[in-house]
Amino acid sequence: MKSPGYASLALLLALGGVTPSIGTATDPVTRALEDELARSLERLELGEQPRPYFIAYRVEDVRITDVAATFGGLVTSGESHGRFLSVEVRVGDPGLDNTNFFTFPTGPSGVARSFRGQLQVALTDDYRELRRQAWLLTDGAYKEALDRLARKKAALRNRQRSVDLPDFGAVEPQTLTLPVEAVVTAPSAAEDLVRDLSSIFRRFPTIQRSEVHLRSSFVETRYVNSEGSSFHYGQPLVRLSASAERQAADGRLLADALAYYGRTLEDLPGAVDVETAVEALGERLEDAGDGFLVERYNGPVLLEGPAAAELVLQALAPRLSGFRRPVAEDPRIEESLEQFSGGFNDKLGGRVLARFLRLVDDPSRERFDGRPLVGGYPIDGDAVLAGPTVLVERGILKTLLTTRNPSPGALASTGSRRGAGAAPSNLLFAADETMTPAELEAELLALVAERELDYGVVIRRIANPELVTGRRRDGPRGASGIGDEVGGIADAYRLYPDGRTEPLRNLEIVGLATSSFKDVVAASEDLTVYSAPLAAGDRLARLTGAFDVRPLAVSTVVPALLFEELTLKTPNDPVPNLPVVPHPFFDDTVAGEAARVGAER
Repeated sequence: MKSPGYASLALLLALGGVTPSIGTATDPVTRALEDELARSLERLELGEQPRPYFIAYRVEDVRITDVAATFGGLVTSGESHGRFLSVEVRVGDPGLDNTNFFTFPTGPSGVARSFRGQLQVALTDDYRELRRQAWLLTDGAYKEALDRLARKKAALRNRQRSVDLPDFGAVEPQTLTLPVEAVVTAPSAAEDLVRDLSSIFRRFPTIQRSEVHLRSSFVETRYVNSEGSSFHYGQPLVRLSASAERQAADGRLLADALAYYGRTLEDLPGAVDVETAVEALGERLEDAGDGFLVERYNGPVLLEGPAAAELVLQALAPRLSGFRRPVAEDPRIEESLEQFSGGFNDKLGGRVLARFLRLVDDPSRERFDGRPLVGGYPIDGDAVLAGPTVLVERGILKTLLTTRNPSPGALASTGSRRGAGAAPSNLLFAADETMTPAELEAELLALVAERELDYGVVIRRIANPELVTGRRRDGPRGASGIGDEVGGIADAYRLYPDGRTEPLRNLEIVGLATSSFKDVVAASEDLTVYSAPLAAGDRLARLTGAFDVRPLAVSTVVPALLFEELTLKTPNDPVPNLPVVPHPFFDDTVAGEAARVGAER
């Protein structure tokens, strides 16, 4: 059964046309959560300590199929199914409670290590067992919440709160149920595909490591809270990715990757198109070794569609979420927590993009120009209905993505809770003024002449750090933690005034500041639909022990972007030595021995 579109569903709810609710009589999991919630609200009390003013339960059933291959051989093929129960307990009141407080996690294993705890539970729909597990988790989370509130009050006793904001924003209760039909690709349905695609890399002598990976997941979520909100829906996601790595003649690593996202296998391109793209990936890496090194370049840069989308994901998207500096138990730590800021908190009402650009985050949008957008959802993790949020209008930052945790200048939730905090979903750009590809190149060369430079730079691809072989990293780099360095340029070239081009390699973009995106001087009329994993970027949540910090699928609709000025340089990473002997696939001695063994069989 096909679920209704997010946008139409949200409209119906807003108009009061439907009010779906969870059927507790037929769902023992939800009934167990609701009954234990009612019992906790009535009886959870410890001496003279405050009782909870808010409790929320979430159960996620996660079904995953992983199939991966390298050079034509399977390395992974299997299915998994886990069920995870989490609880959120708040004590105090919405003005001051146990949240927005930083202290290093303590406590024995199995006890909630922050104000939000999680426990893997039995897969069977056993009403009594689920209530037992919810009871134990709630007990630990309540005690932890009391301890954190006491510590927070003690920390505030001799100093003022840096920002006088409530700890929990008010929202209207919502109930929502969508049809749930678990759809997960069977491993057998993907094994031949990934084997065949990965074998393409056997044609390229320089490629040392490669992988083709298909991951199919289905997450069914049930949620109830003490304010009367509840939801129950399922969400499928499929990702087919290919990555490869080689070394240039000087030993420097070259890596690239591609990924296709959809809700089902049918959303992915056809096999022939994917084979062509994987072969092109191998050819790019083969040719990349002939590229030139550039010690440093500062000047105009044109980023074509996929490269512009990756720059947005790595450098702009982490800045779009509101940040609330927590109270720290140790006042010496509090100032240093600013490094985890989203970057644009102090830019509200100011210009952050070029004046002709508009940016909207819309989790209710499912497709654009027939292509799937996979970052969306019908209702966020705080039970706030999904809908579009205009982030930037004519270059001016109007608001930031927020949860029910208010941040300076952004008090109301935008329905953007994904995992541990606010995060983008589907980022849609629009430009009032656009150019054709030929006009963009002409404008690039005009800027080159104005700067009296020999050439300009065009970037075609920036590798996603969550996808490329050997290059994964834990969150953004840089002191600010907001993507002020972007690396992994996988395909770029010099463009000279006479039309000549020269390939470049081993480049990274450095020195990106909050003002960098104001230097966009032109955008293309064509839009690229691009989906990729985004590291959640909430390093503070990771540091404080939040369980639900993981890469998220984000879709972008982005034009090519011409920057008046960016700085590129060759990174100073250690250069590994080249292999001592050649690749065995292309060694005549090995090939002859393989043929002899095959003949003997």
